[in-house]
Amino acid sequence: MIPDPPRAGGRSVALFLLLVALTFGLYARTASFEFQNFDDPSYVYDNPIIERGLSSEGLEYALRGGHSSNWHPLTTLSHELDVSLFGLDAGRHHLVSAGLHALNAGLCFLVLLALFGRVGVAFLVAALFALHPLRVESVAWISERKDVLSGTFFFLTLLAWARYGKSRSLTAYAAAVCAFILGLTAKQSLLPVPFLLLVLDVWPLRRISGWGAEGDEVESAADVHRPLPISLGRALLEKVPFLASMLAAAVLMWGAQSGAGTIGQLKLGVRIANALGALFAYVRTSLVPTGLAVFYPHPRLAFPEDDARLWIPAGIGVVLFLAISAALWHGRRRVPGALVGWLWFLGMLVPVLGLVQIGSQSHADRYTYLPSIGLWLVIVLPLAELARTRSGLLRPLAVLAAAAVLACAALTFRQLDAWKDSRSLNEHALAVTERNFVAHNDLGLVYLQEDLDPIRAEEEFRAAVDIFPNYGIALFNLATAFGNQNRAEEAKATLRHLLELEPRNAHAIARLAKLEASSGDTAAAIDGLKRATRLDPSDLGAWLELGKLYLENGEPTYAEECGARAVELGPSEVRAHLLWARAAQALRYPAQAATRFKEAVDVAPEDCDARVEFARQLADMGRLDEAREQVERTLELDPTRTDALVILAKILLYNGDEEGARARLDDAIALEPDSLEANDLLGSLLRGAGDLEGAEAAYLRALAEAPDYDPALYNLGALYQSQGRDVEAVQ
Repeated sequence: MIPDPPRAGGRSVALFLLLVALTFGLYARTASFEFQNFDDPSYVYDNPIIERGLSSEGLEYALRGGHSSNWHPLTTLSHELDVSLFGLDAGRHHLVSAGLHALNAGLCFLVLLALFGRVGVAFLVAALFALHPLRVESVAWISERKDVLSGTFFFLTLLAWARYGKSRSLTAYAAAVCAFILGLTAKQSLLPVPFLLLVLDVWPLRRISGWGAEGDEVESAADVHRPLPISLGRALLEKVPFLASMLAAAVLMWGAQSGAGTIGQLKLGVRIANALGALFAYVRTSLVPTGLAVFYPHPRLAFPEDDARLWIPAGIGVVLFLAISAALWHGRRRVPGALVGWLWFLGMLVPVLGLVQIGSQSHADRYTYLPSIGLWLVIVLPLAELARTRSGLLRPLAVLAAAAVLACAALTFRQLDAWKDSRSLNEHALAVTERNFVAHNDLGLVYLQEDLDPIRAEEEFRAAVDIFPNYGIALFNLATAFGNQNRAEEAKATLRHLLELEPRNAHAIARLAKLEASSGDTAAAIDGLKRATRLDPSDLGAWLELGKLYLENGEPTYAEECGARAVELGPSEVRAHLLWARAAQALRYPAQAATRFKEAVDVAPEDCDARVEFARQLADMGRLDEAREQVERTLELDPTRTDALVILAKILLYNGDEEGARARLDDAIALEPDSLEANDLLGSLLRGAGDLEGAEAAYLRALAEAPDYDPALYNLGALYQSQGRDVEAVQ
């Protein structure tokens, strides 16, 4: 098709901006959405490295990859950048994803315009891509930043390749390679791109001699000022940098995903059948986008006894594949772009069809992000050709196209309602799917984590396990629900059952160890936590719990090792710094303890526990002015901290201000009448002032709360002895 005249340049810019504005406007409401409890914790808000924002440790973490069973360093860095800019404001994270998708809508239009040279076709396909409800999952789910980010570099790759195909510019070639590599570092769904480039070389670029470069009935955008065709061998040679990058990314992806726990769990025949069923599902939901959910359970896992759930969709998928392929092959000379679109759709789906099964889903809306463009080409290009040859159909087809775009936008607006928070998302999934064990589990987490309804949480976890008895995550959460209800034995039994299924589940081992510690079996707890840290050396919680038990067990040297490891894993985690400082305290290294307590305060300036412990350490070292500064800041943050009031009273008493000390102790006892430290110190102050009766009453208040509290016992005994009450003193 002959390119538009020069004035079309302005029209193209206007349409580009219109697409960007419409898309961003549709998704702008995600600014009020929350993080989801599905994947978002590990991707952003409960990941101690991501939570620090951009940092040298964060860069190393991103390049090392492997978290969340993926290798996507550029995506990881984008999350770190968001945290640096916006903190954990979920709305702004959402807006970044919405902005990237809006940009992708415009880039998609430019790519299709560069390839096919038809403004109407390019705009319609880009609009259907951008506004279709299948895109909601990729845009409104922060964990799927990788979709929209990799999509940006995908479109830049194709845009540069289209430029190279028409000009053979080395700059354009280098830009295409660089954009492709960056796209792979955002998500490996771009692995098939080298093959897509080869398809585009055949049509519409028509670069390969004997493969579409001559003799076709339809012109393409490349037909004007097209360089001489090249051989197939030359075309393949041009793809070497792309293929090398693809292979490297595939190796890194396999290394990251090999620990996901589901590779090889399902037989090859089952995986092929599910892939064919997924093909049918993607075509169906593209044309009739109803019943969309965050998770579609694999039929072999949710319906293990119902073979029809697996094989009927697979059969439809086979028929669909053969029928569409045959029809498009038959019409390849009249509408070659439709066959290109079908190959685009199929090729870009290959990495996500489930032939290598990762996770327990049958398919996912997000997997259609880039493949869907090819499917729309299959539909739109033949209709455009029909309108070109039969002018009377132009108006009704234009109305149909506008109606389709508006319908997509309306359905997307409605689908977004389900994504505002975790509760809405999973309730919607349960409403539109059957036996959805993941949705039951994640809805249970809503009730568990927000402490809304522990009984309802237990019911949801039980429902998940009833559907999929080997669902380890739900078993773990069920044990947590039992523990939160003080049903320790049921929690232990559930964890032991989980460990029969997954003997190397470090989180389950650590949780069982914590329960053992709570029941007084410290030795078993320590053994369990040591094993958990060997299996998963990155489990910060296990190191913290192990260090705490070592301290309680009188083994500060081991506790210090745990504290050091915890600080290494979570430099911004105040609990790690406090453990390390307490270990130094127990080892009688006061200077190191003070330094580490200060680091804890620096990490969490509003953490009153850290400030109180720092103040106590400073006071013990005689650094009273610094200690006073810390307790006064603590009391500014929380005026009800009795421990800070007691430390301040001690400092005032040491400085000779008995009246000020008495006032602070009175404040502390008014807040907490049974405070051990406050009553004991008040007793000593009153005894020094000659108020022996008041001193005795203060000591007795402390001992009424804790009969074995040694300081009050000693001071009361000394008081009795000074009064000649030797029998009571001995008692």
